Amino acid sequence: RQPDGSIAYHAPEGVGPQHEILRPDGSIVSVLGPGDSHLLWTIVSSMGPATGADVDNLENETSAILEGLPEVGRATVSDATIVLRGGTADQPIAQCLVTTDANRCRRNLPARISADLGFVAAVNLDGRWFLYGNQPSGAPSIQILPWAAGMSAEIDSGTRLAIGVTSAESGGYRWWVSEVPAGRGVDDVVVVASTDTQIDAATLRTAFHRNDWTGQGN
Repeated sequence: RQPDGSIAYHAPEGVGPQHEILRPDGSIVSVLGPGDSHLLWTIVSSMGPATGADVDNLENETSAILEGLPEVGRATVSDATIVLRGGTADQPIAQCLVTTDANRCRRNLPARISADLGFVAAVNLDGRWFLYGNQPSGAPSIQILPWAAGMSAEIDSGTRLAIGVTSAESGGYRWWVSEVPAGRGVDDVVVVASTDTQIDAATLRTAFHRNDWTGQGN
């Protein structure tokens, strides 16, 4: 236990996370991966919770950097455009969502380990929360489901249709956008295939979360 009331945990070498601190306010700071133990401990000891403004600034800066990468693909879905930047069209570094009012870029993330769900990103634009991405045209379509701690892995027909997805086919890909409306009590979602009858364990551990803070971040 530290002088400020924090509880520190030091894992053996080679075990991650190597260092964690549980702070009196309930927040947890951890450092993952290999490296010099003294350096990692110095890093984790100096860290604290970020404010909403801190996160917004960081995400604005990150989006601007990603927007500067060369364009490698794009498609229009309804009134939005998805732009791929950096890398190649098959393996882009970033996906950007462009609407009439805003443009936001995110690092490209696999929707899950299997390739059929392609890539997914999430952004807040002027208070509206979007998930978007692309996948091979022949793959099962995307479904966005509400997530809750301890939820069943079974997918029933009522849950399956909870959140709408708009898609368009172009260049051998299905491009899709989904807005998760505010005011419906849905602040956490998972991405699954329309043919899934169960949510796999990895997906249940990797939900997308709507911002807790006011601002543009994701």
